[in-house]
Amino acid sequence: MNHATTENRIPGEATRESLSQARRDLSEKADEARENVQQKASELKNAVKDSATEVWDSVKDAGAEVKEGAADDLGRVREFAAECAEDGRAKIRELSDVAEQRIRKEPLTSICIAAGVGFLIGALWRRI
Repeated sequence: MNHATTENRIPGEATRESLSQARRDLSEKADEARENVQQKASELKNAVKDSATEVWDSVKDAGAEVKEGAADDLGRVREFAAECAEDGRAKIRELSDVAEQRIRKEPLTSICIAAGVGFLIGALWRRI
């Protein structure tokens, strides 16, 4: 009866071999899990980096559009301000011409009006 099976082994030896095999299996599974986690972390890092790049590009594009729009608006405001200034200068010239014509047409009335305005300003000035 030469049985070379587990029957001839020492009872604790089978348990030790099973434990050793379980440790090896567990170590292999842990290594696989670690590699899997590292791969997933790398994929996630790349996905986040790509997303951040897309967001940054979108922000830059939006900023460029806002800048262009602001430049256009500023140009329109400048044109409007120039038109208003020119309109103001034209009105002043017109009023000056009207005043000059009236003074030439009625010089005595103009002198009396100027004296009255001067008197009122002087009276108000003294009260202050």
